[in-house]
Amino acid sequence: RTLPADAVTIVFSHTNGSCFTPEVLDSLRRLGKRSPNFAWTINPEPPALGENFRNVQRESTYYGARFAVENFGARYIFMQRADSVFQRGSFLTDLAGLLMKAPPPLVPMPGGRVGMCPLQAQLTDVYGRYHLDDHCMFGTAEAVLHFWSLDNIYYSSSARAWSGAKQGNVRPGCRYPAVESDNGFIWVADDLARRGVPMPHSTRDLLKERAFVFNPEAWDYVCRRKHTSTHLSLPVDSATFNKLNPKSMLTMVPFGIHAQCKEERFLFNCSGVADGIQNRTDTPRWACSASNTRCFSVRERWRQPGNIKRVKASTVDMRLNSGRAFE
Repeated sequence: RTLPADAVTIVFSHTNGSCFTPEVLDSLRRLGKRSPNFAWTINPEPPALGENFRNVQRESTYYGARFAVENFGARYIFMQRADSVFQRGSFLTDLAGLLMKAPPPLVPMPGGRVGMCPLQAQLTDVYGRYHLDDHCMFGTAEAVLHFWSLDNIYYSSSARAWSGAKQGNVRPGCRYPAVESDNGFIWVADDLARRGVPMPHSTRDLLKERAFVFNPEAWDYVCRRKHTSTHLSLPVDSATFNKLNPKSMLTMVPFGIHAQCKEERFLFNCSGVADGIQNRTDTPRWACSASNTRCFSVRERWRQPGNIKRVKASTVDMRLNSGRAFE
């Protein structure tokens, strides 16, 4: 059984920087007229976009979740990138059931456990500590807002990154930890500073204490990362069109969830992951400033890698800015 349509609202959230074009606004208006369950919120661009646009990502996600709570009374939030889709309509109901059946967090957590995709989660610390996936997330509104909070004492909208060597989050060979690590690290660091909750020994232990990892393949997940200009008529074969399919994840992320945890129907079980995996370094080394975003703010163009000489303003960064809320 799936949720009735009027119990779900889709919210698009972004900032009003150079990536937000008149064409995007027209598209949002058309979608709003076509569906009463679609809404959007556009907020000011942060003073700094952040390394790999992490400030834009965080603020877009937070404001979208808060908008859903304030305007629709959302009790649960499902956050995902706008370049991806779960093709089976039962996934929200299924995720709510998984959350209710999950054991309580082993440490006090506002709103309970947070469900995450496995895609970019790293059990090694080579890219930074607590490198959690940021493609999709599910939980109570309180839990999701807590993870993405702009009141986190480590977050700064004018900084390139929020943690680093000074805070104990080192990415060898790079000035800053990866975006996914920065988000995960300040989540647990803020809990330590504000509420005295000890930081977990490793990402494996963090998942055991505070989260659960759901299996997107159970709902025919498709991510079109780097191929969002290609228009698809759904449904499609996820094995063919998903750019982050399990087979590619085994190669790209050898110390990730797909390779190290047991795949079940809806979940990944990471209880059998070996001690010390956080110290493994024999894994692909990604560029320090690698980004899948192709739209750059004019005022920050000079700060991005690769000596960018031309920018297409019509190419829209839709990274982590779409979500669903339901009562």
